[in-house]
Amino acid sequence: MIISQRHRFAFISTMKCATNSLTHALLTRYDGRMPGGLHERRMDWVPPGWFTFSVCRNPYTRAVSLWWSTCMRHDLDRYGFRKACADPDRLEGFMQWVLGLASLPHDLLLTQSEWHRHTRIDRFLRVEHLEAEFASLPFVQAGEKLELINATVTNEQGMMDVERLKADPSAATLSARPQRRREPASTYLTPSAVALIRQWAAEDFDRFGYATDPRLALDLEAVALGGASDRAEGR
Repeated sequence: MIISQRHRFAFISTMKCATNSLTHALLTRYDGRMPGGLHERRMDWVPPGWFTFSVCRNPYTRAVSLWWSTCMRHDLDRYGFRKACADPDRLEGFMQWVLGLASLPHDLLLTQSEWHRHTRIDRFLRVEHLEAEFASLPFVQAGEKLELINATVTNEQGMMDVERLKADPSAATLSARPQRRREPASTYLTPSAVALIRQWAAEDFDRFGYATDPRLALDLEAVALGGASDRAEGR
């Protein structure tokens, strides 16, 4: 969570939805500060009347991002998902494992609707149109642009990692590791993976108005990301 006393807003982040891009802008340009952790959801910390916002993402590309970043991007099994999943090298194998869990081992596996079950959000920005929708926020001045941070598809550290390293040189343990690029989401969204994601994120499709036709999701990804596989990945 990022709050700004000056601008009277609270950003309640959603995992795997452009967190790095928004965090960098809000902290450096809009007098934001971070009480608790980045992904804190303490609505009692938000004064009445403040503007609250978050980000949503097409469930198909979010599922691909979640799987790739935790199971495929580098060799470090940070969350233990590869070890626990019987078939972590395929998106459908990962989704079958997630759907079969009796209890979730990490909040990353929550759907967006589950994550925001008890939050009060005035506006959800869509990752697919993030720059334009950021510009429409009430505290953003005309002409100001959001710099999208692509911290996860190259072997270089993202801007957020640089800031963390400045504050704590020991923080280089994860982000400095070589990372593999992923292919466009269409490579992994097989018919069986699509069916599993529809089951997992059924509420997300309805709540955020995303079409269940995966071709529409892939078209939006290509337009929004300019051909890059995960420009607005976030954490």
